Amino acid sequence: MAEPLPAEHRLGRYEILRVVRRDRDGVDYEARVVDEDRTVLVREYLPDGLTGRAGADATGGAPPLLDAGTAAFLARYRALQRVRHAAVVRVEECLYVAGTACAVMERVAGDTLAARLDEERTLSREALSDILHPLLDGLGAMHSADVLHGAIEPACILLRDDGSPVLGNFGPAPSRRAGPRQAFGAGQQETRQRIAPGYTPLEGYSRSGHLGPWTDLYALGAVLYRCVTGDVPEDAPARAVADDMRPAVDAGKESHERSVLLGIDRALSLRVADRPQSLAAWRSVLTPSGAPGKQPPHPPARGARAFARATGPPPATGGRARSRGGSPVRRRWMAPALAVLTMVVLTWIDTQLLRTDEVPSAPEKLVRTETLPVEPQPGSPDSIEAPEAVADATAVPDADEEGLPVHPPVREVQQVDFAAPVEERTDVPPAGVVGAGAPAESPPGYDVV
Repeated sequence: MAEPLPAEHRLGRYEILRVVRRDRDGVDYEARVVDEDRTVLVREYLPDGLTGRAGADATGGAPPLLDAGTAAFLARYRALQRVRHAAVVRVEECLYVAGTACAVMERVAGDTLAARLDEERTLSREALSDILHPLLDGLGAMHSADVLHGAIEPACILLRDDGSPVLGNFGPAPSRRAGPRQAFGAGQQETRQRIAPGYTPLEGYSRSGHLGPWTDLYALGAVLYRCVTGDVPEDAPARAVADDMRPAVDAGKESHERSVLLGIDRALSLRVADRPQSLAAWRSVLTPSGAPGKQPPHPPARGARAFARATGPPPATGGRARSRGGSPVRRRWMAPALAVLTMVVLTWIDTQLLRTDEVPSAPEKLVRTETLPVEPQPGSPDSIEAPEAVADATAVPDADEEGLPVHPPVREVQQVDFAAPVEERTDVPPAGVVGAGAPAESPPGYDVV
C-alpha cells in the first residue's frame, strides 16, 4: 500500500494540509490554494496493489493497468466537472502531477448524514423532506450529464451549516454510456466497485454487473430506509438468499408519507427490472403531485393497487377529493356530458346541413284550361241566387207527413278528369270576345277580368 502525500507537499498551486480519508481507490486530502488562501479537497488516484510511491512520485507495479485506471479516473472527474448543482460537490480542476492523477473539489464545511443518524437515529417527515428533494435534484443533474455517483451512503452525503445536503465522495463508477462497469482498476482479479454493505445493490458485487441509474436509486433508497426506520438495510446478497427485510411501507406507516415509503420499497427491489429505470420515474412515485414539498398522506391500500394509487394524484384526506384542476367528482361527469353534447351536435349537422340524398318531388303536370262561357240551363235562374235564396238554402227544410225533413233533390255531379287534355272548341269564341272583337256581355253577377 502506497503512503499518502506528506503535509506541506505541493501539487501545482495546491499545498497539502492533511489526510481526510483513505479507501482502496485513493486518498482525500485537505489542501490550501496558495494564491487564494482558501481550502479545497484533493482526491488522488492511488489504488491498492497497483501503485507504490518512491518519494513523492507514484510508481506502478503494472504500468498498463495503472495507465488504464488513471485515464478512467481523469475521464470520470472531467465529466463530473460539467455538473453544476448546489446539491453536488463542485469539481474545480483535474491534474496529472508527479505520475499520479488528482481531482480538485470544493471543500464543504459541515457534518455528514451518517453522523446525524448516529445521533438522532431517524428523521422526521419534515426533516426527510428537507433533504430528499435537493438530493433528487442533484442526482438528476448528474444523470443528465451521463454520470453515476456509484457509492451513495450516509457517509457520502454532506450537510452544510444550513442543513442542505450535498452529494460527494464519488465512487469509481463509470459514465452511463460506458455500458457494463469497467472499474478504475480494470484488469485486477477482485472487483474495484466500492462496496457499502446494505447500500450497494446486487449488481455492484459483480464485475460484470450492468450499472445504471437504477444502481444509484437502490443506494439512495437504502439511505432513505435508514432515515425512516433507523436500521441499515440487509445486504443484497443475503436478501437474494432469503429476503426477510421489513418493508418500509410497514415500518414507517405511522410517521411518514405512504408515497415515500412505497418509493423506498420499489427502489430496494433486488431485480433491476423491478426498480424504476430513471430518476424521473422514481420521483413520480415518491412525489405523485410532481412538485417538491410536503404531500398529503395516502389512505391505506393493499398490494398492486397501493403502487397504482401512489403513482397517481394523491387524494386529500378529510373530505371530498380535490386537485389543482378542481374537484375530481365534478370532472367525472364532465367527460360523458361533453361526449353526449358532441354527438348531438354532429347528428344535427348531419341531418340538417349535410343530407342531400332526399328524392325531389315529381313536377306537377300542367293542365291547359280555358274559361268557357256560362250557358244558362233550362229551368234554372239566369243569375246567381240572391241572398234570400242563400238564406233559404241554410234554413231547416220542412217536414213531410211522417215528420221527416224534406230535402231538395241532389244534383248529380259529373266527375271531370283535370289531367286529361281539354279539347278545343271551334264553335265557341274566346272568353270575353263576341263576333269581331266586340266586348262580350258578362253573365249576370260576374265581372270580366
